[in-house]
Amino acid sequence: MMAHPSSGRRLVLETKKQCVSTLMAAASTKLCFDAQELMYTVITELGCDQRQAVLKWSVYDPRIGAWLLDPDEPQETFSATAEVLGVKMSKFDMMSSDELLKQDMIALTQVVKVLSEKLKQQSLWDLFTLVEMKLCPILAIMDRRGIKMDTNHLSIASATLQRGISDVEKAVHSAAGHSFLISSHVQLRQVIFDELKLDEQLITKKALKMTAVGNLKSTSESVLQQLADLHPLPRLVLEHRRLSKMKSTYVDGLLTHVKDGYLHTNWEHTSAATGRLTSANPNIQSVPKEPLVFTNPGQGCDASREVTMMARDAFVSHEGYSFLAADFQQVELRLLAHLCADPVLLGLFDSSKFNQDIFIQLTSQWLGTPESQVTYSDRERTKRVVYSVMYGIGKDRLAGYLNMGVEEAKAITNSFLGKFRGVGQFTQKCVKQCRLHGYVTTIFNRRRIIRHIRSNNYLQRLQAERQAMNFAVQGSAADICKTAMIAVEKALCDRPELRASMLVQIHDELLLEVADDHLASVAGLVSGCMQDISALCGSMVTLTVPLPVSLSTGKTWGHMDAYTP
Repeated sequence: MMAHPSSGRRLVLETKKQCVSTLMAAASTKLCFDAQELMYTVITELGCDQRQAVLKWSVYDPRIGAWLLDPDEPQETFSATAEVLGVKMSKFDMMSSDELLKQDMIALTQVVKVLSEKLKQQSLWDLFTLVEMKLCPILAIMDRRGIKMDTNHLSIASATLQRGISDVEKAVHSAAGHSFLISSHVQLRQVIFDELKLDEQLITKKALKMTAVGNLKSTSESVLQQLADLHPLPRLVLEHRRLSKMKSTYVDGLLTHVKDGYLHTNWEHTSAATGRLTSANPNIQSVPKEPLVFTNPGQGCDASREVTMMARDAFVSHEGYSFLAADFQQVELRLLAHLCADPVLLGLFDSSKFNQDIFIQLTSQWLGTPESQVTYSDRERTKRVVYSVMYGIGKDRLAGYLNMGVEEAKAITNSFLGKFRGVGQFTQKCVKQCRLHGYVTTIFNRRRIIRHIRSNNYLQRLQAERQAMNFAVQGSAADICKTAMIAVEKALCDRPELRASMLVQIHDELLLEVADDHLASVAGLVSGCMQDISALCGSMVTLTVPLPVSLSTGKTWGHMDAYTP
């Protein structure tokens, strides 16, 4: 008797599921190029157990391994990866499919063998096996998980923003004296520089920024800020851009990616040379945390009113669930303290001071004033100086941030480095070692080749020095945040009775959705995992600073309140 076609398809599918499940559950390590994509398919299409994927699956992905060897040149295809590693691929003309598969498997084995030797030679094997490969199934699972979206909220926000944009557009045309296409840099340049001649009214003789192509007068944000006090037009154009960006990217843009009430993003493992994870289609990590405030023109008899809009308010939790955010506090600054071993800076990160504002403490130490007398502007200036030193942004950009002269910015930086001498010594050492070896490393020995560190071109060399300092700190933070993701996901898989899912990673912050009646348990578990630095770092490094975590919770991602387990 012949079986019904649908029953035959079910039998084939069930057989595939059993085969794949058996294969993935086996203790042996699997070799797979682009393993995240395969794992996503296996989990999504064949219904393999996610807990098993996190706790038991073991895989080596040459795509990730080759990226670790040179993160600025990630390889997207297997043949390109084989070529980079010096493995010759067989000619596949006139081969049967069975023979083609056999040759592929032979080449894959050879690639992984060569790759493992190179990773071990460069002390990258532990990072590859204990961090990046453990993260692979987690990213596949996060790709599959969706975030519930309030599409009605997005539609209302879009209409509100459009009214605001139209209102600003009218004000721009009024200020210019005629209509023009605001988004056109050519037309805007003509209005600002040829008609209004605002550049000629500047008191300072500092040259305005020019475009990279054509060497024309720029209409960039920094230039418009310089001209903002001379005429209403530049500030209005900036406002128009701000509202347009919000609408096109974080309202309408998000809405196009919502399907059946949920938004999914793709977590990209190899897009950032610093080791950071990135999300794409859409980029959830870039959704603004800060509110957008603007004046919305009234309709009918309603007066104009000020509108506060949170882009993250469209991300909502399910009924009976809440979002839980766990955020490392100043993780990059703390890692800088570890790397530079400055005794004054290290003293500020004593574990007994978890709840104190580090930038107020820094300001107090730097200026020699009591913490109670540190003003908000003092704190913000300290924060700007710290990050300018950490990332080598230079005195010119710092002067722009602080709205002061270049020499004053230089004096402030020198004063800070004089107080925290280890910071300046670390940045010098970082650049010196990079010049010597051609690359720089993180606390987990992640490395990045800095190609222009010995360039004769001053600007290229300066940029390379900034990359070196940036990578040492930011790459180390990426290491820690990845191990935190692994620790949290494994802990949740070990406790299946806790209804919680990790949805988003925003560099030093994890966002989960948790059942309300499990919130206290999950919050304690997550903060415990993230603050256990010996478990996070394993044998790779012994940190000299604590890594406290702040928690917040809410029904929408835009409105989260501080939470203590």
